[in-house]
Amino acid sequence: MAYTQVNITTITRSGVRVDAAGTAGIAGGDGTGLSFSNDGSVYLHLENTSTNTPSVVIKSARTVGGYAVADQTIAMVSSQDQITGRFPTDIFNTSAGLVEMYFSGSNETEVKVLPFKAT
Repeated sequence: MAYTQVNITTITRSGVRVDAAGTAGIAGGDGTGLSFSNDGSVYLHLENTSTNTPSVVIKSARTVGGYAVADQTIAMVSSQDQITGRFPTDIFNTSAGLVEMYFSGSNETEVKVLPFKAT
């Protein structure tokens, strides 16, 4: 599966819209693969804009004792938003420093990657 990289949404003091009408989101649909840069401090804002109940799968890149660590599956609720994260780099990052994710069951999930760091 090919993965399209999602840019990190910059949060400013004046605020940023995180709904579908906001900035920098990418629509994920059935069979769509997305990736994002991860330093361990990012969250995902997932907005389901349909009445379907899709799943979002965050791929694990780690094995322990020869066994693959299970992927994280997020069951979306119809017409609602969810925020999920953080993603420990030793579990979720590929060798390129990216987290890979894909969708099933809907073509109407908006994704934004949000940084949360103490400054």
